Amino acid sequence: TNYDYLIANAYFKSAVIGGEVKNVEFKDILLKIKITVADGKSFEHSYRIFDEDTFNSIGKNAQSSYTADKYYTIMTSLDLASERTAITNFTGGLQGYNNEVTIKLNGNNFATTLGKDAQIRNISFIGNVNAQGFLANENKGTITNVTIDVNGIEASTLSFEGEAFVGGLVGINSGTIDGGKVLGLSITGQSIVGGIA
Repeated sequence: TNYDYLIANAYFKSAVIGGEVKNVEFKDILLKIKITVADGKSFEHSYRIFDEDTFNSIGKNAQSSYTADKYYTIMTSLDLASERTAITNFTGGLQGYNNEVTIKLNGNNFATTLGKDAQIRNISFIGNVNAQGFLANENKGTITNVTIDVNGIEASTLSFEGEAFVGGLVGINSGTIDGGKVLGLSITGQSIVGGIA
């Protein structure tokens, strides 16, 4: 690279006090700084989400930076008071910045389907959802340390008017769920109802 060439070969002449000319090598004055760009291609370089509007834009527009195959870190708790459209097929990653981050959903769940490459981790959800699962209808990916918790002093609610497969985290699971918790959730479904999936 150009940096390596400069370090190995380049110098400039500098006059110092007393008139002596001295070679100053670039390796003595150059710094190599690694810049990490949030490109959404991994959790390490995930997009940071600070507000409801940005969260709601995930997966809504293929021309947007916030597509359903990117990785996101939710930096602060979010209250999605207005009903939003669930993401159809989420194949990226979603994580909380710390274990205190909670997303409050109203109406729709986060995603209809979590694809096989999807990773949801270290985050809590509360609210009232009308779907097969609070997080997603179907999981083909990996869910780790996700909690559905009480909504203030009331239980969060999950209700589904369809025929079958209702679960606290997801309705149908063909992926991996590790460390998932459902606390204080009132689940209503017609048949085949589970606490987690």
